[in-house]
Amino acid sequence: MEKPQDGARRRVADGGVGAAAIVALGLGAFHVLSRDAAVSAALAVTLVELTLWGYVAGRRMGAGIPGAVSAALVNVVLGGLIVALKSLFH
Repeated sequence: MEKPQDGARRRVADGGVGAAAIVALGLGAFHVLSRDAAVSAALAVTLVELTLWGYVAGRRMGAGIPGAVSAALVNVVLGGLIVALKSLFH
């Protein structure tokens, strides 16, 4: 019988994690969105995914809902700081 985490591992291995960001960037490449809007959409989608994965990691480590939410917030704050620093110095 397949364990629940096996599906997550397979999804990561298949490259499905970044698919939404790639779609957002593709919309910019095909001029459906402006370049700035596409990059902003890709960053937003990635931060949402980072938040969800932080929550999932917190729950899998055995934390309750408050602990998992804390893990998600730490994840998104650190990710947001990296994005902010990157855009500040780029």
